[in-house]
Amino acid sequence: MNYSSSPKAPLFRDPIYDGSADPTIIWNGEEKEWWIIYTNRRANIQCEGVSWVHGTDLGIASSSDGGKTWNYRGVIQGLDFEKGRNTFWASEVLYHGGIYHMYVSYIQGVPSEWKGHKRQIIH
Repeated sequence: MNYSSSPKAPLFRDPIYDGSADPTIIWNGEEKEWWIIYTNRRANIQCEGVSWVHGTDLGIASSSDGGKTWNYRGVIQGLDFEKGRNTFWASEVLYHGGIYHMYVSYIQGVPSEWKGHKRQIIH
């Protein structure tokens, strides 16, 4: 194996919050690129308790060179189904029957503690 052509570590760092975590990597057939969808934690700012891991959007990065370099594409739009700022994280995306399906952990609001908050997986 030629390790000189291997991707550098880390594969990707979020340019806004530097907190990319829980990635899922999928082939985007329409764009002909690999995409990373990741939990975007606010690692570079001070927040109350653990609120730095809650309330951010899911980020997107893409690679057209087989994963050697990644480009920040922004955040996923249109996930909100309740009012206010809520938490989506640790998504998994599957392609089946011509449709992309996302399963994602959801918490209402932006909690500053780990305990005491209803968590669910939504599709």
